[in-house]
Amino acid sequence: MYRLPSHVFACLTNEAVIFLDLRRNKYVGVRAAVVDAISTLLDPGGSTRHGFDSVERSNEGIEGLIQNGLLLHSSDAGKAVDPPRLHHASVPLLPEDMPDVVTIRAGDVLLFARAVLAAHFQLKTRSLEAVVTAGRRRRTSAAFRDLDVARTRALVTAFRRLRPFLFAARNACLFDSLALLNFLRLAGIYPHWVFGVRSSPFAAHCWLQQGNTVLNDTPQRVTAYTPIMVV
Repeated sequence: MYRLPSHVFACLTNEAVIFLDLRRNKYVGVRAAVVDAISTLLDPGGSTRHGFDSVERSNEGIEGLIQNGLLLHSSDAGKAVDPPRLHHASVPLLPEDMPDVVTIRAGDVLLFARAVLAAHFQLKTRSLEAVVTAGRRRRTSAAFRDLDVARTRALVTAFRRLRPFLFAARNACLFDSLALLNFLRLAGIYPHWVFGVRSSPFAAHCWLQQGNTVLNDTPQRVTAYTPIMVV
């Protein structure tokens, strides 16, 4: 019945349908009266939660989403309303009880500086849509390899050791994840860049993940979020 514009992503949480509009760099949450009609697109096997009356009232809300460029009619160009597929995050790359010990090489410092400067340039001069599109293109063109856990762990540990010299990661998951993504790509490692959301209260977060392994966060933290976009 409906499609998404190429720059819009959507997911269903327990309380709402949330859209991510990359072109406008904003999240939009749908009120409860519209949830049932849209949730059948995101979860066809799911049951409605608000009753038939709310579905009838939702028609006006859906038209509003179309007018605001968040949904398209099925006859228009666009992509299927398909939530991202991702392994359940269950394994931390860096367990809390693992010593944060690694030998920092000159090459690591150079790659780190290049990665951080690139992330700063990307977020300052380009739209999030352009950054995500470029990231998806690089991952698509890269040869797929299973995650080399030992090597990736050493690189991520080096990144964490060097990070305080150039920036603080606290409350800056977008920059931190992009900088680490650049750092790992320079070393030939291409993890997924995951964006997630939660509602009541609303919050957005992003992290790096490969398979069920979380590279720069903990499974306990990221599983509180519903993935809305995977790069």
